[in-house]
Amino acid sequence: MAARGWLALILFCAGTGGLVRAAEVVMPVTVAANRVTGRVTLPEGTTSLTLQRAAAGGRWVKVRTIPAAPGAMTMRLPPAGRNTKFRVSVNVRNPEQTRFPKVFYQGKSTFGPSRVVSGGLRASFLDMAYAGVVAVMPKADDAAQPEAPAEADIWKLAGTTAYFFNQFRGLQVIDLARPEAPRLIASLRLPAAGQDLYLLPSAEGFQDVLLVETVTDANGAQTTRLQSVRVEAGAIRTLQAVDVPGRPVDSRLVGRRLFLCLDDNADGVKLAEWFWPADGETAPRSGAEISLVGRFATLAAGANWLAVAMTPPGAWDRSEVGAYRLEESGLTALTAAPVAVQGWLNDAYKIQWRDGVLTTIAQQWGPGGLVTRLENFSAAGADDAGARLGQLELARGESLHATRFAGDKAYIVTFFQKDPLFVIDLGDPAAPVVAGQLDVPGWSTHLEPLGDMLFSVGWDAGAVTASLFDVSDPAAPSLLRRLALTEGSGYSEANWDPQALKLIPEAGLALVPVNGYAWAGETREQGVRLIDVDLSARDLRLRGIIPGRFEARRAALVEDAVVTLSQRTLATADIADRDAPATLADILLAWPVNHALPVGDKLLAVETGGAWDQGYPAARTSTLADPDALLAELDLPLGYVHDTALRDGRFYVLRETSDAADDGIYLRYWAVPVGRLHLDVYDAADPADLKLLGTTEWDAGASGASRVGRLLWPRATRPSVVLEASSWGWYGGPVFINDPVVGFAVRSNRPRSSIAPVWDGGWFNLDDKPGLLVFDVTDPSAPGPAQWLPLATDAVNASELKAAGDGLVVLGLDRWSPVDKPVKGGSSEGLNHALCVVTVPEVGAAKAGAPVDLPGSLIAVPEVSRAGFLFFTRTDGAGGAGPALQACVYDGLDAFQVAETTVSAAGASAAAERSLWYATGAGVAGLRVTDDGRFEALAPLRFGWNPAALEVAGGRLLGADWKRLFEAPATGTGATREWTLPAGFSLDRVNPTAAGGWVVPCGDFGVEVLPPATE
Repeated sequence: MAARGWLALILFCAGTGGLVRAAEVVMPVTVAANRVTGRVTLPEGTTSLTLQRAAAGGRWVKVRTIPAAPGAMTMRLPPAGRNTKFRVSVNVRNPEQTRFPKVFYQGKSTFGPSRVVSGGLRASFLDMAYAGVVAVMPKADDAAQPEAPAEADIWKLAGTTAYFFNQFRGLQVIDLARPEAPRLIASLRLPAAGQDLYLLPSAEGFQDVLLVETVTDANGAQTTRLQSVRVEAGAIRTLQAVDVPGRPVDSRLVGRRLFLCLDDNADGVKLAEWFWPADGETAPRSGAEISLVGRFATLAAGANWLAVAMTPPGAWDRSEVGAYRLEESGLTALTAAPVAVQGWLNDAYKIQWRDGVLTTIAQQWGPGGLVTRLENFSAAGADDAGARLGQLELARGESLHATRFAGDKAYIVTFFQKDPLFVIDLGDPAAPVVAGQLDVPGWSTHLEPLGDMLFSVGWDAGAVTASLFDVSDPAAPSLLRRLALTEGSGYSEANWDPQALKLIPEAGLALVPVNGYAWAGETREQGVRLIDVDLSARDLRLRGIIPGRFEARRAALVEDAVVTLSQRTLATADIADRDAPATLADILLAWPVNHALPVGDKLLAVETGGAWDQGYPAARTSTLADPDALLAELDLPLGYVHDTALRDGRFYVLRETSDAADDGIYLRYWAVPVGRLHLDVYDAADPADLKLLGTTEWDAGASGASRVGRLLWPRATRPSVVLEASSWGWYGGPVFINDPVVGFAVRSNRPRSSIAPVWDGGWFNLDDKPGLLVFDVTDPSAPGPAQWLPLATDAVNASELKAAGDGLVVLGLDRWSPVDKPVKGGSSEGLNHALCVVTVPEVGAAKAGAPVDLPGSLIAVPEVSRAGFLFFTRTDGAGGAGPALQACVYDGLDAFQVAETTVSAAGASAAAERSLWYATGAGVAGLRVTDDGRFEALAPLRFGWNPAALEVAGGRLLGADWKRLFEAPATGTGATREWTLPAGFSLDRVNPTAAGGWVVPCGDFGVEVLPPATE
């Protein structure tokens, strides 16, 4: 190893000798009393030594170099003063350099710093899985036109059966005939496909369901899939499916006619009609398609009309509205061209067509700030010019919120420091006027007419509210009652999606999902709030709350029980006592899968806990054939699960807890230190009946680490993990915020929610200071104490690659240092590269060897062996050249460069035997090290996309980029396969099945099971 760069790190990877260099050991000489001879014991592998004498200024002067052999040696010393010190620099070679061809050990073994043009060798990569939620527009019907077209929702009820288009799983059918025991009776896996669902008119004995799906390809482009399925006798059968260009904006259903608004991101907005035949077996027919120019479409509908508002090109501050009459023959235009509105229309409640008049309520920036305008346009038929009949300006300087039309009245809520509720008389289209106004605190986000009253949800002083207004006298509207539904700050999905509000006047009941930040004991306010709606007394009364494990999205009354729905659970409650609803049942419909471990024909799925979906650590068992049907569920101890493993019939869980987070979940920033690490060992002989054998814990506080790696297995009984201290650029796991205003809830001692997603990724770090934590599970019922072994005492960067096997843990270490000649247009610093090899014995303390000089950053290790191993490194190109790749061999003491080549581009990499695979931008290239120590090119794998990660597992090369995955033989010859998954995933979490398939954990969207190639 070159002295430059690493001699400054004397204790870096502390070895057993004095000052050390790879293949060179510096040892003191014991001088005899006569000062004529000296004695030294030479280590195994010694081939020669250099005798050195101490000189002035701390320098060492060479005396001579002579051949030498291992063992005790006496040598003659030159004449010197009485206090002169001597030492030897011993050249050590491994006598067992026989695993690879001899030529592999004849290359360079000393390297200077590499010069880099870019800021670093490792790119930042975050793997995120988003729930692509399709916007759901509110109802557009009104009191005068009650039979409006049906609107899609995330669920629909037909009698005692619920049909739920679960964004995390797909279509789920739940039998609610017995509220105390709801049952999931059928499912169709369609994760991340959408959540817009309709029930088609169906004959007795079956139910046809229409799903509006968003299909997102691996490049992010979106199309619309219309799929009809039949639910019959507890089974789901696909009837028809058709793909329509463009992204779904919104839709309405009239009988079996679907009117679909699309945005294709190229040609603008389209309004298309599709007809679904009653027999279900005949293919759907497309009707007229109307092309519109603009973006940001909003669809509104009434009993016999549809309207689409959009922002025209180059005019962000106004909208144009195309209005159409709904007729048996299709859509007929109500104006000769779209009408121009002064301002933008941002929801369906701001558009109405009635008696040949199109009315809009829009907001626009103008002198003095925002201004709200109500406009009336003539819209009587295709020949109508759409002339403006009259307009009304109000509430200058205030934001426009809830609006609602009811017959010849319009209700408008704006807000600045108070909530004006305006009652607008539309009796004369040419002269709309403010009939009355009411100023109250807060503001309404949605209005629901109830005869001569208005029910509303909104906010006041941060709390979710429900209000009842009296509008029987338009000139004097009044507030009858306002209720705070949360104590302090909170929110409800009903604040932005009115379909989350369930108003049941005939039962005198309103159901509102709420989430508050106030705490009652150990429980945060979360669930569905019950409100008495007494129309005869013209009053509201606050009742109890049906608590939820997860954030409630919908609720309904089914016979005498209330059914509540979250993205993950369906629950039922007895509301005989509305002040104290009693939960009857709570079934799990979806759960995150962060780790997926196949066990024969079964699957062990692990949820890490603390994700933004309010999760908690758990291990769930299902079958590979049906991973969404649970066989068993085990709550894991509290904390955040960093990694899991199945080995030799045992299940290992590496989790973290923190004293600052009483219930063990927290959001982790890169600056937050690791808390306490626990290794739990379970008997997994039967994965459906896990039994805890033992656990051990270690306080990581003194390590200064903030990043936890994956479990490594140098030995079956010595699992290990690398911890690193990151000064910037890392986000992993959820963050705990100990503040009820912005925090989240626990219920009893179980974590329930957090406020941010889990991201797993690695960024280039400035100051890793890595260390190795080694466990001992020789006795799984009583795991021994963990050993902490620092691997550096100065600022270094640990390689993202960490490898283990045959009693060794291997990682790369890079350190920045100035270079003599800065690269033109690049950095004035270079990287010194080293290999750190830690020996982990079966019993006793692990020891780190001397840092071994490398030509570049460690990127791939096919296999780790104490007999030596091949590995690959990389440096960035200088002077405009591409990156350089090196093949090296380690003989147990030193590393030798075997081959080097410059390539045009090199991204993610992986290795198998003597082959290195690396991403090139449009596929994967391969290099193989020949017996004579050269690189030879392998046939490239061309996919047309650039893998962000490569792995070798089960003898197969895997590559991934967001939702795409490919599989190819690690040899580079043979059949390849490609998949596009429904959601993003991390390649290092993909595991092979015994049959040759793969399991891919997709986070909130569950797990995808990919069959073997033969199936």
